[in-house]
Amino acid sequence: LGWALVALALSWLFSRLAHPALAVFAAILYALVGVRLLFNPAVLGYAEPGVPIFNWILYTYGAATACCWAGQSILRRASRNRWISYLAGGISLIGLLLGFWFVNLEILDFFSAGSRATLDDEYGYAVKLAFSVGWGVYAVGLLVAGVFSNLRPLRYLSLAFLILTVGKVFLYDLAALGGIFKALSFLGLAAGLILVSFFYQRFVFKKSS
Repeated sequence: LGWALVALALSWLFSRLAHPALAVFAAILYALVGVRLLFNPAVLGYAEPGVPIFNWILYTYGAATACCWAGQSILRRASRNRWISYLAGGISLIGLLLGFWFVNLEILDFFSAGSRATLDDEYGYAVKLAFSVGWGVYAVGLLVAGVFSNLRPLRYLSLAFLILTVGKVFLYDLAALGGIFKALSFLGLAAGLILVSFFYQRFVFKKSS
């Protein structure tokens, strides 16, 4: 978290001094934050499950994600240099992955008991559904953010996360259901996808006039 805050400070300093080294050093720190938080299996045993959402995961992953998004936004506004845009894009990707991992960790923490975040079999289908809903909400959130920030790549990335969610539902979640429940689930999923497709057609795939 300290590295993320320092990287954010360097991004802000770049907006004042416009020295390329500041942006490069900030991007390196953001990359180190991503590696530290995304590839650290010990994070599952750092603390006892706490209050849902408002816990150490929000403090660590939520704050780091916010720093990534704020830093890349500052860099984009401060310079139109192509290489700075590439750095900002890389920082955005780190923020996206951290945000996705944050959603998964919060769900995992909610359904865990004991000193380590693990899936409990007693919850069964509820855990699968929670992950799918979390992924879907994250994808829609990216779409909304992409629309308001007018970032087309972000809107396409939201589509990638939505496809991942739909694939999980079809190939994994619905496999455990049978009979009328599976039929109703398919109908609900189809209705949701139709609604979402209108938004994507309106904001992602629309032709420029």
